[in-house]
Amino acid sequence: MAYESTEQATKHYIYEKDSFVPMLQAVYQSPIELHQTPDWSDKPYSVHRDPLWKTTKQSKGFDDVWFYHCDHLGTP
Repeated sequence: MAYESTEQATKHYIYEKDSFVPMLQAVYQSPIELHQTPDWSDKPYSVHRDPLWKTTKQSKGFDDVWFYHCDHLGTP
């Protein structure tokens, strides 16, 4: 799986297992929202303060899903 994100859209690419043959592309019309990475250099890490363990973000539905039809070489 791979993704690319711009200010206008985010695209996810799903590949066949253990290969570079594409299976589908899923798109939604907004940038990906990443978590902030805290600076742990001034204090020890604590799972209780880590924002990844306290997330409330919900996944978004895709606006478009495109399936690839590939030839015998794996070319779309």
